[in-house]
Amino acid sequence: MEPNLVTDPKILSVLNELIQREPIFHRPELGTRRADFEQMTEATFWEVGASGRR
Repeated sequence: MEPNLVTDPKILSVLNELIQREPIFHRPELGTRRADFEQMTEATFWEVGASGRR
């Protein structure tokens, strides 16, 4: 079964902001210091990769 790749219109503004920041860590205009990075991320967020590992 294929995933539904349609973005809910209520969160299109979030999608557009993410697109502008992608790839987030390769955009010097958004900052290059660790403090800049920490300001752009949520401390409690973690991601699961394709391997299933955190």
